Amino acid sequence: MAAPMSFFPRIIIGATTFTVVVAGALYLYYRSRYIFKRKPSDTVSASTSEQHLAKEEREQQKDKSRALGSPNTEREISVVSLIKLLDTNDESQLCKVLTTIANKAAFTEGQNAVWFAGGLPVIIRLLGRDSDRVRTCTASCIANLSLNSHNQPVLKACIPTLLSLSTDPLHTKGLRLASIQALVNLSVSGRCGEYFSQPSALQSLFELLGDGSSSLGQQALRVLVNLSADETVVPALLSFEVPTDFASLLASHHPPESLLRTLSFLVNLRRAILATPVRTTSESASQDFSSLFTGGTRALRVAVETLMHHGNADVEQQARRLLVMLSGP
Repeated sequence: MAAPMSFFPRIIIGATTFTVVVAGALYLYYRSRYIFKRKPSDTVSASTSEQHLAKEEREQQKDKSRALGSPNTEREISVVSLIKLLDTNDESQLCKVLTTIANKAAFTEGQNAVWFAGGLPVIIRLLGRDSDRVRTCTASCIANLSLNSHNQPVLKACIPTLLSLSTDPLHTKGLRLASIQALVNLSVSGRCGEYFSQPSALQSLFELLGDGSSSLGQQALRVLVNLSADETVVPALLSFEVPTDFASLLASHHPPESLLRTLSFLVNLRRAILATPVRTTSESASQDFSSLFTGGTRALRVAVETLMHHGNADVEQQARRLLVMLSGP
């Protein structure tokens, strides 16, 4: 009875061992299949990672473009559509489109978008229309676009036209003011000196200036102050004949901002003279701005001394600065 009893345990042990071995083999088999089956997913994952990196690089390029002031595609397409709408003789449509562009051009991205869309020459040509209404909207648009110095190499070509429009009394006051405002913005950067330094341009500005009492005169004075800080225009200003009514600009009844601009104009010119080692003065009957300083007129000194007691701190400080500079060589 002992032999049969030992046989069954062996069968049980053998069967159990066999089952464990088979189960282990099956586990390893299916595990290996799972691993190999996941490898393509690993490849896809790597590809997805590369795509993600490429996307990041594209985003970095976009950020770089934004830093350089490049407009985005949607805005550029929008501006291109607006520029195309300017090809019409419908005065009402032209004014609406120009006003829309001017509003966009109040911001750097809009200014750049017009440049990228090739709209600057198109807009400049509209200054040649017969309608003062269209030209007013055009000048306002140019005024905003010219706030961007990158646009000025193109826009400066319209300076003679803007000067003509601003000085002609036959045009509406709105057109004249819009034109002179565009000139104010174009004169800031110092990149348009070859146009402003022309004698005819300076003559137009001083004619507009007059006694400084009008709104046009105040805007012209702003242009002249900007030009007096532009080293490419200063020589032309110094050789320009002093208008007969220029001294009246220093009368104390003028608003403080007007007096401050006039004093700043004179300070800038005087500083330019002092910075020049040698300057020859011309023997002429007329008095230019150079001889106004180097010869030293009593009327100028008296006017400046009076403004030292004006009551406005900024005016007094600038008058004091100019008087010290007039006392120099």
